[in-house]
Amino acid sequence: MKKLFNVSFELKIFLFIIVTLVIGLSMLNAIFLYSFKTEIQKRISLEIDRHQELSRYTKPNEPAYLKVSEKNIFIPGYELYDIRGRYKYYVDKSYLEEEVRNKLLLMFYWDAVIIFSVSVLYYFTAYRLIKNRENYSKSFEIILLVLGHKLKNYLAGQRVNAEIIDRGTDSSVIVKLSTLESKYSVVAISKDDKQRDCFVSAQGRIPDPLNPTLSGCYAAFNRASKELQNLQMRNLNYKHIRDAVNRIKTGNRMLTAELENIFSFVKKFGIQNGTKNEKNTSNSFFRQNINLPEIFDEVEKEYYETQISCEDIPSGAKKIKKKINLKRVSVNYDDMKFILFLLMDNAYKYSEDFIYIRAGVYKRKKYLFVINDFGSPVESGLGVGLSVAEQLCKKNGIKLSWNAGKYFTSKIIF
Repeated sequence: MKKLFNVSFELKIFLFIIVTLVIGLSMLNAIFLYSFKTEIQKRISLEIDRHQELSRYTKPNEPAYLKVSEKNIFIPGYELYDIRGRYKYYVDKSYLEEEVRNKLLLMFYWDAVIIFSVSVLYYFTAYRLIKNRENYSKSFEIILLVLGHKLKNYLAGQRVNAEIIDRGTDSSVIVKLSTLESKYSVVAISKDDKQRDCFVSAQGRIPDPLNPTLSGCYAAFNRASKELQNLQMRNLNYKHIRDAVNRIKTGNRMLTAELENIFSFVKKFGIQNGTKNEKNTSNSFFRQNINLPEIFDEVEKEYYETQISCEDIPSGAKKIKKKINLKRVSVNYDDMKFILFLLMDNAYKYSEDFIYIRAGVYKRKKYLFVINDFGSPVESGLGVGLSVAEQLCKKNGIKLSWNAGKYFTSKIIF
């Protein structure tokens, strides 16, 4: 019983309109039939009155549906309708039934025309308006979810980078290692009166601590050694800072690319163009018979241009094997493009070496598989992209599922 009422809002509205229309038309039909039957009875009574008047002067002809007799007789298919004086009037039963039947067929015909017209009118006005609003709401919910996820990841990365930079700037001014090494070497042997002893120490003889000349040289070398160690730590901090800055730049480029994708996705709905694309917008949510290999090539090209280039990853870094034996699918073009983009993004980001994509028909069911191996567990995602793709699939009446076994598999059943 719950499944019977577990229907969409649009269907509930449509059923409510149809039920209300049927009840209203049924009441009108009942009133009309009652009036029509009363009219037939009046017409029969008028025929009987005329027969009574004419029978005083002559023997009038009787209508086909009316029989007159002065005796009580049984006539098959007739029933006694009225008695006037010595005359008894019998009416054909089929006459009344045929008259009512003809009127019922006419009423049912016009009722069907009215219901069909209202259904078409509902589809082209209320249903499409409700469906478009619902799709707008779902689409922007998905956009906000994606944008929030990307911004949260970006801000988390920048917070880590800021901490690295903050730790690095606690040290003194960073200079190049080669310059300071030569400086400390000059400081250690700059005094003329200590050159000989310093070189002797450098050649392997242990300086005498009691010799003030040698002890001063030894202390200078110790200071130089410590300062060189500090310098190495500073250069290590410098490397971390440089890496953090590079990550900030990369994250900025990636976020910019994501925002461009989202803006282009929004523009396809005609929101930023006012009412210019209102006609195209009304049809933008309905299914089309699209060519899957072509749309996949477009998505792959866009992904390499926006994502791979932003991450500075070579396009051939991971092996992508495709086997697409499915030509046509009935789905919304923009939604399918976004779904494929999300699946490819998920597979490319979290795979180690290879990605395998296959589409075809099995047991009269069209399918699409995206399979990839597992990368580092530290780089595993939160599944937001897959959740967004699942919502888009539900909107188009297709099923998306995924499984993490030996390989990670995303499966779409059309």
